[in-house]
Amino acid sequence: MKIYLTLVALCCVCLGILPAQITPPTKQSDHTLSNQKIWEGGLHAGHFFVSGNVDFIPGFATGVHMRKALDYVFSLRLDLMYGSARGEADGNVRSFSSKWMSGSVQGIASLNNLKWSAEERKTNIYALFGVGMNSFSTELTENGEAMSKIGNKAALHTEVGAGIAFRINEKVNIGIEHKTMVLMGSRADMLDGVSTLAQNPDGRAAFKDLLNYTSVRLNYNLGTANRKIEPLYWLNPMDAVQYDIATLKYNQISLSDIDGDGVVDALDTDNNTPKGAPVDVKGVELDSDQDGIADHEDKEPFSPSGYQIDKNGVAQIPDISEEINKLVEEKMKALREEMAAPNTAAPDPAPIQQFLPSVYFASSSDKIQTSDYSNLANLATTLLSNPELKLVVTGFADESGDEGYNDQLSYRRAKAVVGYLENTLRVNREQLVLQWKGERGALVPGQHPINRRVAFKFAENETEMAAPAKSK
Repeated sequence: MKIYLTLVALCCVCLGILPAQITPPTKQSDHTLSNQKIWEGGLHAGHFFVSGNVDFIPGFATGVHMRKALDYVFSLRLDLMYGSARGEADGNVRSFSSKWMSGSVQGIASLNNLKWSAEERKTNIYALFGVGMNSFSTELTENGEAMSKIGNKAALHTEVGAGIAFRINEKVNIGIEHKTMVLMGSRADMLDGVSTLAQNPDGRAAFKDLLNYTSVRLNYNLGTANRKIEPLYWLNPMDAVQYDIATLKYNQISLSDIDGDGVVDALDTDNNTPKGAPVDVKGVELDSDQDGIADHEDKEPFSPSGYQIDKNGVAQIPDISEEINKLVEEKMKALREEMAAPNTAAPDPAPIQQFLPSVYFASSSDKIQTSDYSNLANLATTLLSNPELKLVVTGFADESGDEGYNDQLSYRRAKAVVGYLENTLRVNREQLVLQWKGERGALVPGQHPINRRVAFKFAENETEMAAPAKSK
């Protein structure tokens, strides 16, 4: 057979790859450095023959390879193969048998990766060129008699070829490839055991022997089992950019705020909050005391913990005012008896102080709540029944404002309670000593409701405090 057989084989491969199509992108591929580090391993086997002076008989070769991407187009491949080629002239006048071993390094260009129209490659069309080392032996027979034997000897050769691989999944692809090898050196024309003359008597043209290999290749991507990573030559270089552009088109961030809660819809996890309801940074209704009732519906947004909550969010604190009043009356009765007894030292009022109630206020407010009217009425009854007693009325504030503001607020709270006892409950103003402490004397650190109070104690030697200076 002549060199035209080689050209026919290459044409068949090229014709087979022309109809290959690339599907449009539908999702984003994983473009990372991991793809560049992925190796492809493979097995190959196929038709192996020599184009020379003796007509070939189909032979067989097999081998293995390892391939690594350099970028989206170019890759390197190490290829090892072993094969057996035979040939026989008409009438069995001359025949040969060759054994071939070689290893080569090939540069491969993925031709369809120069087209950036699709995200996922179904095919990989490539051309290759390589150089390698080989060793072969050939036995020549003429008319049934052994004529010569060419022994193994290392030599250089070049390779050129083309192929197409079909993607099965992220790990596996199958390819068809044809390559031609051209030997170098003094044995370049001895593959079939016969050296070509300048012009043969039978009219054949002179040319070097060419080795041809048409193979089927089973290729496997050697990535980790839990990650679907493919070499770069299977990916579209523009896929990441195309995906980002599409994402910008279909996921534009809008500054609209449908429910008007101050959180844009793109960041709002609840786009249906009631109008005017306070929300957190995610657009969800606030529930400051975590009682299950949103602040805008909670009659007591800062209910103390540990108590049952009614449907309005108000803590159901047991009313112990009657027990307290009873204890106060008992202590006052004992105090009066001791004070009436001759030669008796004044009793220590400290044990009585612990039974006196406190009055609590809303944040930044000095308005007395109706729930405290009964406690103030009981205090007024005690003072009216004991005109010799004096009561220190001390206002407090939490830490939500600056010091000057808190001083003013605690003063206004104490003044409001003194005014209510005097003007509404008819307590003698001389029995009341007004004091204020601002945020000093807080029972709990921070802005806890228990710090927003007016406390009472029986006077000893305390004097009334003037109003604090107004803050600038």
